[in-house]
Amino acid sequence: MATPRLRSIASIVVLLAAALAIPPAEATAGSPICVRPSDDYPAGDYPSILLAGNIVVFAPRAADGAVTPLRMLDSDVDGELELFIGVSLPRNRQDDAAPARVAFRPLCAGRQPTSVTFRFSQGGFEATWTARSIDGSALDVATSAVSADVQEVTLEHPSGIFEIEIAGIRIAIEDLCWRCGETTSAQFRRGDSTLDGVLDIGDPVLVLAFLFLGGRPPACLDAADFDDSGELDIGDAIAELGYLFLGGRPPAGGLGCIEDPTRDPLDCAADGACGAN
Repeated sequence: MATPRLRSIASIVVLLAAALAIPPAEATAGSPICVRPSDDYPAGDYPSILLAGNIVVFAPRAADGAVTPLRMLDSDVDGELELFIGVSLPRNRQDDAAPARVAFRPLCAGRQPTSVTFRFSQGGFEATWTARSIDGSALDVATSAVSADVQEVTLEHPSGIFEIEIAGIRIAIEDLCWRCGETTSAQFRRGDSTLDGVLDIGDPVLVLAFLFLGGRPPACLDAADFDDSGELDIGDAIAELGYLFLGGRPPAGGLGCIEDPTRDPLDCAADGACGAN
């Protein structure tokens, strides 16, 4: 008999499967791809927006924790809508303020982009753009000044960018573009998404949170690819839950440390992904 916990997991899986209706946009190594928020959203206020199926923009929070909505509006009166960020304060440990964030799910065949460029205009004070890794470490920082003209800012890092924080006032984003780096390889334990050396419920939960809730990506995408399909998707989480609780098939390649036997675009961004045997 299924336990309440398993029934809850099954319900979550069914609900999250609906998100697959939004096809993700991906780029190959070296080639850029761009999205315009106005292509997907009409004028209005939004707590967050989803672009290209794989980019989530979160609205900033004020010092009291209240969300300052993102707005789609024609800020420069040129007949085209922009993604408008009114007031986005820097992160502050003393209160609940948090800047607007742009979080990237896999955009590069299961990997994070290595370069992201924003085109925008800016109406108030200097803005700071901070690219962060999976663990929150700053990878690259850029600043931009007030200008009614469209300008660009680019953030880069070879290990891949998980999210970008934007702190500034009256920033109107017209579009953003990203590029992908080359893949690498490493040993890993298939299904061990959390890299703790064991397969347990934390592994599929990490995958689901990453795919659908804006959570951090697995540091080793090959390990998270439970069925070795070459793609990280909801099927991996379902297959691992079936193995853990319903007597389903074990992970592709067995339970030990392996190198990926198939050619696919997934890789491991973490060193020592198979440190425990």
